[in-house]
Amino acid sequence: MLELSVVIPVLDEVDYLGPCLDHLLDQEGDIDEIIVVDNGSSDGTCELVESYRERTDKIVLIHEAKRGVVHARNAGFERASGDVLGRIDADTRVRPGWARSVKSFLQNDPSYAAVAGTAYLYESPWASAQHKLHDREVAQWGPVRSMVAASGNNFAIRRSAWEAVRDSASCRVDLHEDIDLSLCLRAKELPLAQYTEMRVELSGRRGITSPARYYFYARAGYRAYKRHGLESATLRRVVFVDWLMHSLRWPVCRLVGTGASRPLPVRQDQQPQPVTVG
Repeated sequence: MLELSVVIPVLDEVDYLGPCLDHLLDQEGDIDEIIVVDNGSSDGTCELVESYRERTDKIVLIHEAKRGVVHARNAGFERASGDVLGRIDADTRVRPGWARSVKSFLQNDPSYAAVAGTAYLYESPWASAQHKLHDREVAQWGPVRSMVAASGNNFAIRRSAWEAVRDSASCRVDLHEDIDLSLCLRAKELPLAQYTEMRVELSGRRGITSPARYYFYARAGYRAYKRHGLESATLRRVVFVDWLMHSLRWPVCRLVGTGASRPLPVRQDQQPQPVTVG
């Protein structure tokens, strides 16, 4: 069976990382190592990780001084020893059987270089509606489908595939590193799948991100496609509609709040920018 390393980039995630690690450790038998990559935390995140390290030697804490999710991810992937490199966020809560589904899918289907799963929201006013909509979509897709780009909050890549694309992957912090990595796989004709049994839950805290900052976040996805020559007017419209829908939902999310009652940590790659289209 393949060996699985799970990489978690973190920056000031003390409110979320504990449950994330708890859910992973519930599947400890199917996970060979958990690598937490601290990207400059000052809120007690590292102390929390050290407390978990006293319980198990499967958790590794490393530090990446260069700010940006891409730098933390790369440091984690380079440190990892597994045949498969999993990648999740600090607010990801893997569902039962997640690790086994990752390993069994890549073990049984060698044609795919990487795999992403499905995600359900928690602590969001839209969680119930999102669950129902997502279940309907999953039923239509079937268990496996090919995809172009995957989110890094529920993702795994073969080590061999990472080694094939790492030199072509961008280190820019103004684009989404997960989309860029997916498109690098596409450029090398290394197929990416979505496997619906690979399920996680994600915090709805993105919903309380201000519209100005969220637009920069959404535009970062467009920049990743543009880097690969895949920009289009249609994609620009998709980004704008996504920002518009977020802006309409934002007042409700602000009113209701989330479990941690604060937005995502502000990174250098998430500074507010003027809202323009194009």
